[in-house]
Amino acid sequence: MITDIFDNSYGFEGKIYSEIFKTDMAVMIDRKICLDYVMQCVDEFNSLDSEVVGTICSAAKAYCLEFLEETGGDFYGKMKISVTPETAPLEMLKCFKPTVLIVKKPEDEESICYQLECRTDWEIEHSMEIVIFNGNAVYLGVFGGHSPWREFNPDDKFNYINKV
Repeated sequence: MITDIFDNSYGFEGKIYSEIFKTDMAVMIDRKICLDYVMQCVDEFNSLDSEVVGTICSAAKAYCLEFLEETGGDFYGKMKISVTPETAPLEMLKCFKPTVLIVKKPEDEESICYQLECRTDWEIEHSMEIVIFNGNAVYLGVFGGHSPWREFNPDDKFNYINKV
């Protein structure tokens, strides 16, 4: 359920509760989208398959480990847990949190596609982006704000889904 919907310069904004991440978060909605489509995105997000959540956590772990290696460790001193190659992927849920679910005008209303903007403990200067397409994680990396409908290159070394 979306609550507190209001008009802003982007389109519409409201609030949702994430069942998986146990947090309130914003939802940003393009102006020209049917509310039924938005609700399908929210419902799918709140019922992501545990395997997809595992994939997201594994990709987030790969992103975190690479960032920590490049910066020489917990650069910002914000890590809630020590992340190592042995860290269980689901433990990563302690290190990142989605803050915004973004629904852009669909290119195909038969497909469910949305972005998540997340805060992370390891990279506080930039957000992390997750793109979900038809119930599958297809991108996880630095937030670029690009269309979630774009093609994702399977060789993109900055798309950490490719490393899982």
